[in-house]
Amino acid sequence: MEIRDYIEGSAGDFFDGLKEWLAIPSISADPAHAGDVRASAGWLAAHLRETGFPVVEIWETGAAAEGGEHGQPGEPGLPAVFAHWPADDPGAPTVLVYGHHDVQPVEPLSEWHSPPFEPAERDGRLLARGASDDKGQVLFHALGVRASLAAGRRGAPPVSLKFLIEGEEESGSPHFASLLRARREALGCDLIVISDTTMWAADVPSMCTGMRGLVDAQIDLTGPDTDLHSGSFGGGVPNPLHALAALLAGLHDDDGRVTLPGFYNSVVPLTAAERELFARLPFDEKAWLADAGHSLAASGEAGYTTLERIWARPTAEVNGMWGGHTGAGGKTIVPREAHAKVSFRLVAHQEPAAVAAALREYVASHTPAGIDAAVTFGGPGVRPSFSALDSAAVRVARGAMERAFGREVLFTREGGSGPEADLADILAAPLVFVAVGLDEDHIHAPNEKVEMALLLKGAEAAAYLWEGLAAAGPEITAAQ
Repeated sequence: MEIRDYIEGSAGDFFDGLKEWLAIPSISADPAHAGDVRASAGWLAAHLRETGFPVVEIWETGAAAEGGEHGQPGEPGLPAVFAHWPADDPGAPTVLVYGHHDVQPVEPLSEWHSPPFEPAERDGRLLARGASDDKGQVLFHALGVRASLAAGRRGAPPVSLKFLIEGEEESGSPHFASLLRARREALGCDLIVISDTTMWAADVPSMCTGMRGLVDAQIDLTGPDTDLHSGSFGGGVPNPLHALAALLAGLHDDDGRVTLPGFYNSVVPLTAAERELFARLPFDEKAWLADAGHSLAASGEAGYTTLERIWARPTAEVNGMWGGHTGAGGKTIVPREAHAKVSFRLVAHQEPAAVAAALREYVASHTPAGIDAAVTFGGPGVRPSFSALDSAAVRVARGAMERAFGREVLFTREGGSGPEADLADILAAPLVFVAVGLDEDHIHAPNEKVEMALLLKGAEAAAYLWEGLAAAGPEITAAQ
């Protein structure tokens, strides 16, 4: 039996199962739904056992983990699901599939066209919270495994497969890095497949090759002990708001480049091949600006296109600023303090800690005498992730997607951040992104949907991927 024939013949059962899973409101951010996240893990574990995985386990995180040492002390965690199916060939590559089974909150409910946890089919689309992000894209891998087994008339997949499906991704993955470290031996692999991203369009299949990282900070400047009368003291003492305005304005030079010391030292430049492939995407800048809150013009670092700026170049953004008098009427003062929130999107191979140190250095050197400055960070930051176009894994994955879709697959990157960098770093394995979601799927918004035909294409691509990786075994394992 051909892989495509098997998948088409199994589509009804596949979507029946997915609807069951989508009906579980596994909202990790809401403590009231902790039980539902656990029920979701239980459903997936049962489904993977039914698929044939000989090893399926539910892994606790946080305070509930063994010894209470995988998360912050006293902090409860939500479970991940682990599965393992060894290949018959002990020399075959080991591939880890990452995804998540928790979902975003659903408010405002009034904007949903149908209840978010009552999956509804409409014009070839499946509507429900989690349909695209990420339950649908997790489950197509299980269907791909079954198709590969049926087509090859084999009792085990052609590569050793491991699944790690997280339960806290939509809550910032607070225990994920600790889980990876604690379970590193069990999770050992040659390659990590990510299916939590999107394609360019249903008729323009593409692969993501990188996700930007993030650092966020607050800058606080203080001057006199109290607000001062501007008639008596204005022009005679430093004004924190003046200093803050100059400091923020100086974050970029005239070409839109970030001025933090050493900011670009580790940035991996775009290759000519990447720029050419980005340029071939059917990008309508006017439509994009309309989607960007009806922005009036594109702007950013000189010498780069809009897609290159938002995908492959690092940025600095002023997210907010405040200080002094903001109420009705005038108040002629020199304010005692000024504040701003800033954030930086990072690209491979920038390190959040290095960018944080550069920001501290920049603020210290641009704060005038008579003003104290403090810089605080929202956390350790998120590291960027990246897959090289010329790697064996990307080449095989692209071939698998092209075989499934019957057309050329282009490349994109994404501006968002996730736990992918932790996976790559802690497990010391390269990433490859194979996903079929769309930007128009309304993920994190009311009326989330997924194109049902694309999920089947995803399952087909996954089946071809396992075959291709097995055939390229020495190249894949050599990358380790």
